[in-house]
Amino acid sequence: VKVEVKENLLTVSGEKPDPYAEARTFRQAETGYGAFSRTFRLSQAIDRERIEAKFDNGVLEVSLQPRP
Repeated sequence: VKVEVKENLLTVSGEKPDPYAEARTFRQAETGYGAFSRTFRLSQAIDRERIEAKFDNGVLEVSLQPRP
């Protein structure tokens, strides 16, 4: 997972591999696989220097702080 800030855009992207890529006999998957990307426009009130991200147990948490 990659979290990137450029100007006023926050982009979260990554790729989830296909767990069945090697064995193509039978499969059932609850979630999709492949590349993903999502971009959010940041308010001017957000302090870009204080953006924090943490990934724990499969959950990504992004914290945004207002400008002082």
